[in-house]
Amino acid sequence: SPNMLQVKKGEIRTMFPAGEGKVTVSLDVAGQELVMTACAANEPVMLNAFMQSPRLDVHSLTASGIAHKILPRLGVPMIGGSPHTYEEFLSGLHHENSDISAAYKIVRNKYAKQLSFGIIYGSSALGVAETMQIPKQEAEDLVASLFTLYKRIPEWQKEVALSARERGYVEMPFGSRRHAIADLWSADRKLSGRQ
Repeated sequence: SPNMLQVKKGEIRTMFPAGEGKVTVSLDVAGQELVMTACAANEPVMLNAFMQSPRLDVHSLTASGIAHKILPRLGVPMIGGSPHTYEEFLSGLHHENSDISAAYKIVRNKYAKQLSFGIIYGSSALGVAETMQIPKQEAEDLVASLFTLYKRIPEWQKEVALSARERGYVEMPFGSRRHAIADLWSADRKLSGRQ
């Protein structure tokens, strides 16, 4: 009984039949980690994106805040201001020039997604640099741009870390507790930062 969300989409999932008279249902809430982070942190820009109807694409929203750092390096002109608005980023993403559109897709799909998920899972700029295989200074610039867009996230992260140090645990979104280990109180910043 595998967790179907951990099995690659496509043909490989057909290797797990549901059984006689049964069906397999695979539910995937789009961006659930980001929605939960937005709610837990009470991050107004993210919450606004999720409350729109139709809902804004949060990866494109994130990309709008970092595109000015990446597009020049890709040799692609900015479509609009610097940093982009959400609408300006979308116009670049759907641009009639396929080279421009492809560069904007790289910003969204490679950089914005990895940056968003890396940061909400507690990655540092060094971790972002390693994951994206980019120089540390570039990763620091991207993280700073992300935190300029989502100002509440770093404040919330500090609040959670302080609370964990005081109480010895953090509460998960549905009330369960994750207890800290001794590394949280370590003088070694790498060890405590990982916690």
